[in-house]
Amino acid sequence: MSPSIEFSDSPSAQLPEKMMALIVEQERLNNAARSRSRSIARMKAGYYVLRAPTGYKYAKDKSGRGGKVLIRDEPVATISAGALEKFASGIYGSQAEIKRHLEGHPAFPKGTSGRIGKSRVKDMLTKPVYAGYIEQSEWGIALTRANHDPLISFETYSKIQKRL
Repeated sequence: MSPSIEFSDSPSAQLPEKMMALIVEQERLNNAARSRSRSIARMKAGYYVLRAPTGYKYAKDKSGRGGKVLIRDEPVATISAGALEKFASGIYGSQAEIKRHLEGHPAFPKGTSGRIGKSRVKDMLTKPVYAGYIEQSEWGIALTRANHDPLISFETYSKIQKRL
């Protein structure tokens, strides 16, 4: 809204206010649609665009294509990969064991309670991003090879999915 607009209780003065509010709302919706469209296109091109998963962080893409790409966030990446490998091989038999393993590492990020939530462990076990793939069914993106280095092999990821 412009500071030059005067607000009033009279019906004739409220019309411009309501029209401006509609225009601003439409622009907000258009911006959201453009942003979503760009995110979908970038993911289809193999770039993860959501919040960086545990063990990764964003850095400038040095391939010359612009934007940011996921890179390993050490030492968390190595700790995460180790936990995933141990679950895939059967050393860890449950998600609770992985949770205890991760909580035992001082360098692994925890919540304010000093604990790791069960959903975080489940995300690590089920997201193909750790194997170097992207999938976002809500956006119509099937399993796609990503442009970042995996923490685990796709074979390890497949073993995890079978165990789950």
